[in-house]
Amino acid sequence: MIRATVSTPEGEPKTGTAKRTGKPYSIREQAVLLEFQNGERRSFNLTLEDNAPSMEKGIYTPKPSAAYLDGYDLKISARARDWVKAT
Repeated sequence: MIRATVSTPEGEPKTGTAKRTGKPYSIREQAVLLEFQNGERRSFNLTLEDNAPSMEKGIYTPKPSAAYLDGYDLKISARARDWVKAT
């Protein structure tokens, strides 16, 4: 099981200009520490939806709907809405 530990209280805004369209964008990301079953740990950012509150401190796991196939690759969503606080 993959777990994400949120230890920062707020999402950080990220703004810029899209390379493909040249249009400005603004998103918020929240830093987490991913922990894998084999003990490996990695820093990662989860993307917060527009007007969504920041994630509370704690441990989160991906919802079943967070996993998806992209061609032959199995991926897990980096959107905060696809993760749920562990009980």
